[in-house]
Amino acid sequence: MLDKISQQQDAETVEKGLGVGIRFAVSVGNGRQIEMTAGVPLDWEKDEFNNLFDKLGGVMDRQAMRYQLHDMRLALEQGESQLRANMQQLANYEATCAADWQGRGRHGEFRMSESQRKQADNYKSTDQHLRTQIEKMRKDIKDVEEKCR
Repeated sequence: MLDKISQQQDAETVEKGLGVGIRFAVSVGNGRQIEMTAGVPLDWEKDEFNNLFDKLGGVMDRQAMRYQLHDMRLALEQGESQLRANMQQLANYEATCAADWQGRGRHGEFRMSESQRKQADNYKSTDQHLRTQIEKMRKDIKDVEEKCR
């Protein structure tokens, strides 16, 4: 019985004629590449090839976006971690400056020196920059998630 099935399948394959293999590859960053191969008959018309390329391209684009989404989420986590670290560094710096003020025996309300104020402003500037980046990353992630559905 298996011999008959095998012979029938071979006959069907021969009757369909020759074909051509099409390899479709795309780089998705970080050394990653996706490849797909499709076998198509030689007698296909241009529109049939174009439809196949459109389908393969759509699949590849979606997969590339999924990898991109993964990388974007990692970048968001890193940005949030940097923001927390920067906020902690600013708090530590302000506490150190206040302790330095008291350690020098100064009286009155604590005021940072010009250089201390500039350093604190740098922390605040970094804080604002990171918050802006994080907000943009969240929006971009949301957009890519919509496209991946």
